Amino acid sequence: VSPRYYQTAQFTAASRPGYYQYTQIIKVYDDIDPVISFTQADPFCSLDNVDCDATVTYPFSIDENCTTDDLTIRVFLNPFNSGNLTQLPASVLSGSYPSYTISGVFPLGNHSFEVDVKDGCGNTDLVVMPFSVVDCKAPAPVCINGISIELMPVDEDGDN
Repeated sequence: VSPRYYQTAQFTAASRPGYYQYTQIIKVYDDIDPVISFTQADPFCSLDNVDCDATVTYPFSIDENCTTDDLTIRVFLNPFNSGNLTQLPASVLSGSYPSYTISGVFPLGNHSFEVDVKDGCGNTDLVVMPFSVVDCKAPAPVCINGISIELMPVDEDGDN
């Protein structure tokens, strides 16, 4: 980690002849990792019977001590929680310090984002943000003319 501040000072001594000069280097290090916070999202509904996918919008925030101008944020997708991470393009990430949002279209299933943040002082944090895309479209009944069946009796007292 490189120092964040340098200071050079020059002094003269009025009571003594001559000129005194020294350099004082003050190194300030930040070894505090950024903190990524999020609230686990409710399942995202797919109402699409063709592609069976849904638009996912997942907010999160970052708390940082070093510098907010020099954050590197990378977002990875772990599809179906298979362990095969894919780095997503920067276009899925929107917002500015401290509030960000991941947005995209994802298929039915259980997935997760891995968000990796590195600050200007070299400190990092990684968080796993799980999410689910579920089918919320009810099936449409199909009636065929001329076919009929008797319904089974309902066992209301549970003894059968």
